[in-house]
Amino acid sequence: MRQPHQAHSAALKRQMDELVDLEGDDSEVAKARLRVIKNRLAAQKSRETARHYVQNLEHSLSLLGTESQLLAARLAKVEQENAQLRAAQTIPGRPQGAARPEPPARRPSSGGGGGQKNTGGG
Repeated sequence: MRQPHQAHSAALKRQMDELVDLEGDDSEVAKARLRVIKNRLAAQKSRETARHYVQNLEHSLSLLGTESQLLAARLAKVEQENAQLRAAQTIPGRPQGAARPEPPARRPSSGGGGGQKNTGGG
Protein backbone atom coordinates (compact mmCIF):
# COMPACT_ATOMS: atom_id res chain seq x y z
CA MET A 1 0.00 0.00 0.00
CA ARG A 2 1.29 3.49 0.74
CA GLN A 3 4.79 3.89 2.14
CA PRO A 4 4.13 6.63 4.75
CA HIS A 5 1.71 4.37 6.63
CA GLN A 6 4.20 1.52 6.70
CA ALA A 7 6.99 3.78 7.98
CA HIS A 8 4.64 5.29 10.55
CA SER A 9 3.53 1.84 11.62
CA ALA A 10 7.10 0.64 12.02
CA ALA A 11 7.95 3.69 14.11
CA LEU A 12 4.93 3.11 16.33
CA LYS A 13 5.87 -0.53 16.81
CA ARG A 14 9.43 0.46 17.79
CA GLN A 15 8.10 2.97 20.30
CA MET A 16 5.72 0.36 21.67
CA ASP A 17 8.58 -2.12 22.09
CA GLU A 18 10.59 0.52 23.96
CA LEU A 19 7.64 1.31 26.19
CA VAL A 20 7.02 -2.38 26.88
CA ASP A 21 10.62 -2.59 28.11
CA LEU A 22 9.92 0.38 30.39
CA GLU A 23 6.60 -1.05 31.52
CA GLY A 24 8.17 -2.32 34.73
CA ASP A 25 8.66 1.19 36.07
CA ASP A 26 4.84 1.75 36.19
CA SER A 27 5.11 5.26 34.85
CA GLU A 28 1.68 6.72 34.16
CA VAL A 29 3.12 8.58 31.18
CA ALA A 30 4.55 5.35 29.74
CA LYS A 31 1.22 3.57 30.21
CA ALA A 32 -0.70 6.38 28.55
CA ARG A 33 1.77 6.51 25.67
CA LEU A 34 1.54 2.73 25.23
CA ARG A 35 -2.25 2.94 25.16
CA VAL A 36 -2.11 5.70 22.52
CA ILE A 37 0.28 3.68 20.36
CA LYS A 38 -1.83 0.54 20.64
CA ASN A 39 -4.93 2.54 19.74
CA ARG A 40 -3.22 4.05 16.68
CA LEU A 41 -2.05 0.63 15.51
CA ALA A 42 -5.54 -0.81 15.96
CA ALA A 43 -7.07 2.13 14.07
CA GLN A 44 -4.55 1.71 11.26
CA LYS A 45 -5.31 -2.02 11.05
CA SER A 46 -9.04 -1.25 10.97
CA ARG A 47 -8.58 1.27 8.14
CA GLU A 48 -6.49 -1.24 6.19
CA THR A 49 -9.15 -3.94 6.65
CA ALA A 50 -11.86 -1.52 5.49
CA ARG A 51 -9.74 -0.56 2.47
CA HIS A 52 -9.35 -4.22 1.47
CA TYR A 53 -13.08 -4.79 1.96
CA VAL A 54 -13.97 -1.86 -0.30
CA GLN A 55 -11.47 -3.05 -2.94
CA ASN A 56 -13.08 -6.50 -2.89
CA LEU A 57 -16.55 -4.94 -3.23
CA GLU A 58 -15.39 -2.82 -6.18
CA HIS A 59 -13.90 -5.89 -7.85
CA SER A 60 -17.14 -7.85 -7.32
CA LEU A 61 -19.13 -4.91 -8.70
CA SER A 62 -16.98 -4.89 -11.82
CA LEU A 63 -17.43 -8.63 -12.35
CA LEU A 64 -21.18 -8.45 -11.81
CA GLY A 65 -21.49 -5.50 -14.17
CA THR A 66 -19.70 -7.46 -16.89
CA GLU A 67 -21.89 -10.50 -16.25
CA SER A 68 -25.01 -8.32 -16.40
CA GLN A 69 -23.98 -6.93 -19.79
CA LEU A 70 -23.32 -10.44 -21.13
CA LEU A 71 -26.69 -11.68 -19.88
CA ALA A 72 -28.49 -8.67 -21.36
CA ALA A 73 -26.89 -9.36 -24.75
CA ARG A 74 -27.82 -13.04 -24.48
CA LEU A 75 -31.41 -12.15 -23.59
CA ALA A 76 -31.68 -9.80 -26.56
CA LYS A 77 -30.39 -12.54 -28.86
CA VAL A 78 -32.87 -15.11 -27.49
CA GLU A 79 -35.76 -12.63 -27.76
CA GLN A 80 -34.82 -11.90 -31.37
CA GLU A 81 -34.64 -15.63 -32.14
CA ASN A 82 -38.01 -16.13 -30.44
CA ALA A 83 -39.57 -13.38 -32.55
CA GLN A 84 -38.15 -14.94 -35.74
CA LEU A 85 -39.56 -18.35 -34.80
CA ARG A 86 -42.97 -16.84 -34.06
CA ALA A 87 -42.95 -15.04 -37.41
CA ALA A 88 -42.07 -18.26 -39.24
CA GLN A 89 -44.86 -20.10 -37.42
CA THR A 90 -47.71 -17.71 -38.29
CA ILE A 91 -50.75 -19.05 -40.08
CA PRO A 92 -52.17 -16.98 -42.95
CA GLY A 93 -55.42 -15.27 -41.96
CA ARG A 94 -54.60 -15.22 -38.24
CA PRO A 95 -52.91 -12.17 -36.80
CA GLN A 96 -49.44 -12.76 -35.39
CA GLY A 97 -49.51 -13.45 -31.68
CA ALA A 98 -53.24 -14.23 -31.69
CA ALA A 99 -54.34 -16.99 -29.39
CA ARG A 100 -55.14 -20.35 -30.87
CA PRO A 101 -58.83 -21.11 -31.20
CA GLU A 102 -60.23 -22.83 -28.15
CA PRO A 103 -61.60 -26.35 -28.54
CA PRO A 104 -65.39 -26.72 -28.37
CA ALA A 105 -66.84 -26.91 -24.86
CA ARG A 106 -67.61 -30.36 -23.51
CA ARG A 107 -71.22 -31.33 -23.13
CA PRO A 108 -72.32 -32.85 -19.85
CA SER A 109 -73.12 -36.55 -20.14
CA SER A 110 -76.82 -37.37 -20.23
CA GLY A 111 -76.60 -40.33 -17.85
CA GLY A 112 -79.53 -39.04 -15.81
CA GLY A 113 -77.60 -39.23 -12.58
CA GLY A 114 -76.85 -35.54 -12.52
CA GLY A 115 -73.39 -36.35 -11.29
CA GLN A 116 -74.60 -37.66 -7.92
CA LYS A 117 -73.79 -41.10 -6.64
CA ASN A 118 -76.60 -43.41 -5.75
CA THR A 119 -76.12 -44.45 -2.12
CA GLY A 120 -79.01 -46.88 -2.04
CA GLY A 121 -81.00 -44.77 0.41
CA GLY A 122 -84.50 -44.01 -0.04
